[in-house]
Amino acid sequence: MKLLSVKRLNYIINGQLLKGSENIILDQAVYRYQHISTDTCVLFLRTSSKENIENLSYKRPACVVTERWYTEFDHRPELTVILVDDIEQAFWTFVDFYRDQFDLPVVAITGTSGKTTTKDMLKHILEKDRCVEGTVSSANSRSSHLYYLLNLNDSTDVAVYETAVGRAGDVTLACEYFKPTIGLITNIDAHHLNNFDHKEDYVLAKGEIIEGIAPGGQLFINHDDSNIKKLDLTQFDGQIHTFGVHSACDYQAKQISYAEGGMNFILTHKNRRWRAFIPGYGEHQVYNALGALAVAHHLGVELGEAISRLNDFRNNRKKLQVTLGFNNSLIIDDTWHITRNSLEAALKVLSHLGKRKKKIAVLGDITDLGAFDQEIHEEAAEMVAASGVDMFITIGKRAVVMARHAQKKNPKLDVYALETPRAAFNLLQLVLNKKCVLLIKGDMYTRSIQNLARRMRRRR
Repeated sequence: MKLLSVKRLNYIINGQLLKGSENIILDQAVYRYQHISTDTCVLFLRTSSKENIENLSYKRPACVVTERWYTEFDHRPELTVILVDDIEQAFWTFVDFYRDQFDLPVVAITGTSGKTTTKDMLKHILEKDRCVEGTVSSANSRSSHLYYLLNLNDSTDVAVYETAVGRAGDVTLACEYFKPTIGLITNIDAHHLNNFDHKEDYVLAKGEIIEGIAPGGQLFINHDDSNIKKLDLTQFDGQIHTFGVHSACDYQAKQISYAEGGMNFILTHKNRRWRAFIPGYGEHQVYNALGALAVAHHLGVELGEAISRLNDFRNNRKKLQVTLGFNNSLIIDDTWHITRNSLEAALKVLSHLGKRKKKIAVLGDITDLGAFDQEIHEEAAEMVAASGVDMFITIGKRAVVMARHAQKKNPKLDVYALETPRAAFNLLQLVLNKKCVLLIKGDMYTRSIQNLARRMRRRR
């Protein structure tokens, strides 16, 4: 955070200094007491955060912005207190002030799958010669926005954030913090449906980024995605750029093929062609790269140079990580994320790497589906049943729906519905050999399945 005096803050939010010193220099701003990490922090005591009052004695901010006096303030003689008429208005006035200090490109990336990888690819390209701020890993929750915003400083050249959707309004809220000048939508599928009554509402929630981009901004979209095509782009007053594989678009990948450790393809743009290699397996990885390359190109990186910079990109562990495993089998660890489109991508990789070998798929529960739980698990089962796998193992109480439905769709499929990863481990020890390729897919919150993948990766 750029340093800010209490006097300056008081002026910005039109407050009244009730006690303390206006000369204190602040280097952090929070609205939850547990986020305080310095002795020169300002705490915006928002009305929904009563616990902040009760815990002031544990973490001690230098300054509090509040819309009412609390007796707890009397016990803190060193505390500086600023009174405002409306704490929410004061908070957002501060947020707007801080963001408006920086005239720089800000990229917001949303989508059901691929947003973290696309964001990491774009940062990787840009960081070669620019100071880049942005989301760390996939830590993209609402509570992270202020922290990331305050990381902007005078040395920042560009910022790249990913914006997730857990409920309607999440992308809008992120845009209120970051005020992106560039937006990118990777794809839209069914995920985090527990807070939505209809799938269409989830699609619209992703589409909030369209209105969140600053006037005259840029929007990059996956031209092949059927759900993105449902969004109303007629009111967007900026410039739209498209990327894809299967249809003509601004940035198109052609002649896609598997190579050692990644994917080869030809990138076409305005009648020019570039040969490209992207580390990481799967057509979905090409889509991720297309989005990152397109935005980097808009930001002034020549396409050939951007492609070259991606040659040494390293994907997050647990995202289709391919290693040797138990009894010299081949293990595909994809325990980072599980959605329908990420499952489809993983099964395609399994099919390619498993040619002339026994293909085994292990899947855990798909979470956050709400009323759509049964439907989505059955759709996932149909993907597995039609993918050509030889053995299908499910782990978990909800995943058993996939096992039963896959068996129904493909009676010849060897199916096991297991309750625990330990049971799966015991079974796999009996099955795996050098002629097997094993895909293990779950999400980052299911540590037991991640541990299963880790154990399977070990040579024995």
